[in-house]
Amino acid sequence: MAIAYHKQGELLKSLNKYTEALEIFKEETKLLEDISTAFASNVEFKNNLATAYFFLGTMYESLSDLKQALFFYRHYNQLERELALSFTEDMKYKSNLAISFERLGSIAFILGNINEATLHFEAFFELTKKLVKDFPQNIDFKNYLSVACEKKGDLALRMQNFKDALLLYEERYNLSKELYQNFPDNVDYAKGMIIGLERMGLIYMRYDKYEKALDFFKARKELSQNLLTTFPKDANLRNSLGIAYEHVGLAYFMLDSVEQAENFLKERHILAKQLNYEFPKNEDYKDGLAISFYKLGELYRDKFKDKGKALSNFQEAERLFNELMKNSPKNSEYQKRIASVWVALASLK
Repeated sequence: MAIAYHKQGELLKSLNKYTEALEIFKEETKLLEDISTAFASNVEFKNNLATAYFFLGTMYESLSDLKQALFFYRHYNQLERELALSFTEDMKYKSNLAISFERLGSIAFILGNINEATLHFEAFFELTKKLVKDFPQNIDFKNYLSVACEKKGDLALRMQNFKDALLLYEERYNLSKELYQNFPDNVDYAKGMIIGLERMGLIYMRYDKYEKALDFFKARKELSQNLLTTFPKDANLRNSLGIAYEHVGLAYFMLDSVEQAENFLKERHILAKQLNYEFPKNEDYKDGLAISFYKLGELYRDKFKDKGKALSNFQEAERLFNELMKNSPKNSEYQKRIASVWVALASLK
């Protein structure tokens, strides 16, 4: 019966019927809870329940209900802890535990719960570091460690600990590069390289070393362009290229190369607009379009002194961020971004 529920839920999810899929996964989880309670010593039933909690977490995350996602990821984490402690030689449970720490940390980070995010990301990092040491040939563990470096780097960046962040992002890039060289058909490893290059560029922007930042951003742009020739249908790579254009444009902005800045920011805007049109329910793409309006507004206000163009771009950014806030009112990143737009609008009065 649980298998039937799961197949039905997956079918609905594949059809983008997330609300209906969620109800099916909830029925599946209730059934698995009853079975696990009745057969408390059965490892397979406990593992199946853990997986069900994970699926519920991903469903609530897809529906932007991050608090509920966090609730079920915590249940997932608790069961995987128990399984990993009981079966210390089974890599599967250690792998699942690592994933649970990453999801808990990522959701807490988005919600602005930095202390909780730090706790989970630190656990994720230490666990994956040990797994790579104990199982150096395991590719998944090395990739997990690469992601863990990124997550710890994001925390260091949030705390303005730029030196540590730079080292962690460099490790993210190096580990992903090693993986991609050995497995060139795996686009996720290449995306890890992109993240590393992007983050290192952002650190140098914080240090006001704009030429150095531009070098990293250009390298990131070229990598994204090369990957798109290999994986032309990958929408996330198109979005990645758009972000690369944005960062190159911002570096030129800081270097007072105004025409170059405008060209790249417009390229970013064009890609963001296309992706939002093709995937109107994707919050990341809508967020990217809003940011592109905001960055163009800053350019026209600060470099071209064109209040009319600045105003229209800021207003479009405000409209899109309002839509995002309506769907995800607890998202701390959206809160910060719309606050920045309000300050920008006020600056034009």
